[in-house]
Amino acid sequence: MRNTVFPAGKNWKKKVRSDLLKKHLFFSITAIVFALDLGVKYLVKYILSDPFGSITVIPGFFRIVYVENHGLLFGFFSRMPLWIKLAAMLVGILFLGYYVFRHYNEFLKGELWAFALIFGGGLGNIIDRMINGAVFDFLLLYIKNRQWPTFNVADICIDVGIGLYILMQFTGRKNAS
Repeated sequence: MRNTVFPAGKNWKKKVRSDLLKKHLFFSITAIVFALDLGVKYLVKYILSDPFGSITVIPGFFRIVYVENHGLLFGFFSRMPLWIKLAAMLVGILFLGYYVFRHYNEFLKGELWAFALIFGGGLGNIIDRMINGAVFDFLLLYIKNRQWPTFNVADICIDVGIGLYILMQFTGRKNAS
């Protein structure tokens, strides 16, 4: 009967250690992103305290503002019922979690970083929406009367994670071979 508990070969200890480090890396980055997102949201809400207040960081370009985003991506679907938005976000994050844990040993370290950034940012926004009924966005980039949709730390992490994952598809596999 074949031993299925430990990987075959001489280097099974190295393989187990590598797998544990990958999982630890994923959980650590996810936890840091999640805590950073919620912590910064709390801090900015405390500093602004006035929902109509703002802090100009770079005049003519960057302000910290108070925006409750009741929609999803860039405020779209704001009229959709909250439970549908939460269900869609939860299904997405659960699918990502399942996919990562089902295939984590096939991913490169950079891909796990990417998934952890996306997962941590997604969890931050889901918890924010569950607690407050909306996602708190506070970073506003603008030039004169043109502005980018307001965003937060979770959104940055999600975007960087997606970008990193795309980049890894072009560079990572080639370098890993």
